[in-house]
Amino acid sequence: MAIGFMDKVKIYHLIQSDIREFQVLDIKNSHTMKFSNGGHILACIDIKEISLFHSFALDKPKKLACPSKDVMQIDFNKDDTQIAVVSKDGFV
Repeated sequence: MAIGFMDKVKIYHLIQSDIREFQVLDIKNSHTMKFSNGGHILACIDIKEISLFHSFALDKPKKLACPSKDVMQIDFNKDDTQIAVVSKDGFV
C-alpha cells in the first residue's frame, strides 16, 4: 500500500490483519500514484516528474519528465511495458 503526504510517500506492508511501515520515499506532493497490473512497479507523479520504482526493492527510481502539471490519471498497459498519462488539458 502506498500513501502520499505533502512531504513524502510511505509504503506499507499488509500482513494478515497487521499494517507495517516498510519504507519512506522522498517524493513531495505526489498527487497521483498507481501500482502496475503485476504490482512490481509503483508510479508516483509530482508536479515536475514521474518516478517509477521497482516496488519490491524500492531502489533508485527511474525518472521521466511530467508532460503536464494537471495529471489526472496514470495507467499501465496489460503487460506493464508501457505507461499512459492523462492530463486535464487533454494531453495523453
